[in-house]
Amino acid sequence: MVIYTDNLNSIQIFNSLSCLPAYNHLLHRSVDILLANDLQLRVLHIPGDDNVIADALSQCRFSSALNIIPELHISPFQPPRWTLGATEK
Repeated sequence: MVIYTDNLNSIQIFNSLSCLPAYNHLLHRSVDILLANDLQLRVLHIPGDDNVIADALSQCRFSSALNIIPELHISPFQPPRWTLGATEK
């Protein structure tokens, strides 16, 4: 799996596998998911000005993203409850 982002902090976290304590749970959980599903992850930088699809999606301009890539499949996303501070059962 490849994630293109203009967020340098995200790139650093996943390339170094280290982060501030507040983000440890997110990093550990991400690695657990990757390992459990036998996935490899690469997080690569793309300058914000060149990241027009991500920009359109982050601003809920879905029609703009679809105009650029008509075959793009956009699905709703509900963050896992643990990322919102909920405890897991």
